Parts: sequence; structure tokens; C-alpha cells
Amino acid sequence: MPSAVMTSGVRSWHFVAPCTYPMLRHMTNVLRCWCRTKKGRLVSVAEDCKNCSDLYHVGYTQRFAAAAGSVAELNVEHSTANPCCDGGDSHSGSDLLLVAVPEGAKVLAFEKETDDYNHDDQDGDTQKVCKSEISYGRDGKDRLQAIDARTSCTVNGKFEPPIKVSRFEWNASKKRFLQRSGD
Repeated sequence: MPSAVMTSGVRSWHFVAPCTYPMLRHMTNVLRCWCRTKKGRLVSVAEDCKNCSDLYHVGYTQRFAAAAGSVAELNVEHSTANPCCDGGDSHSGSDLLLVAVPEGAKVLAFEKETDDYNHDDQDGDTQKVCKSEISYGRDGKDRLQAIDARTSCTVNGKFEPPIKVSRFEWNASKKRFLQRSGD
């Protein structure tokens, strides 16, 4: 499975992928490598930041047939647990990122997991963890048409209602997945 580790504040990359010619650059929060075309391409995986210390790990998950060609799913893990800038509070998680192939356009970015730890000497520490169960809807030609997510959270290990249900449907005119109204 192709993967990469990036730091935005330090602006350095470590990249591992089975591509013949992976493209490496000292840039912030960007990556894309399509082995099929033997070309490296770059796409933003997070907002640009001038004073960030977050670490990113990007991994290719799977590829889908879609109405507009095909879509690659990337898992983008992020964490403030940086060896050079560690602190008492921490934030980590992972995003589901769908990218159109070969265009490189983001067609969906969704935060699927979070883990927030807050250190407080007086009131005690708090940890909130949210995780999503993802399912995929396909049309009669087996093309990806929708993504459903059921997200539940715990605070200090205890369930915190409600369970959030989200649905993202393909919008042909905007050429991306949009969250359905009412979610």
C-alpha cells in the first residue's frame, strides 16, 4: 500500500510508494502518485498553514469506478503528536479523501475519525474519540454514487449521543460528492 509521512511546519517529506517515478517536493500538505501513468502529481490534503506542526500520513486505500471515470480513495491520518513540538493537549484523526483520476481534483474530503485529548490539572483530563462506519452506494453499472457515514463518539470511554448520520451523493454538474441536505 503506498504511503507517505509529511510534516507541515518542518516542510519535509518521507515518501514510500511502488511507483516507478514518484514525485517528491518540499511542499506543504500535498501528495499524489498514480502508478498507472508512471507520473507523480500533487494534490492538497490539508489547508496551508504557516506555523503548523501537524504530521500527516497518506495511504492509498482503493479505487472506484465512477460516473466521471474513476476515483481513488486516500486515507489521510493527521496528528499533533510531533516529536519536535509535543505538548499536553493532542489532536489526531483521519480523513477520507476521494480524488478524481487522472485529473487530481478532490471530489470529497470527510473527517472520519478524531481523537482529542485535553490535559487539565484542575478539572481532570478529557478524551473525546469519534469514529465513522463508512458504506458505499453503487449504481446499476457498479459505479460509486454515494457514501454513507455513521459517526459515534465517546467521552472518557463513555458513549456520547447522538450518532450522526451523513450521506454524500454524486453531483454530476459540480463533479463532486455533496452532503445531502438535512444531514
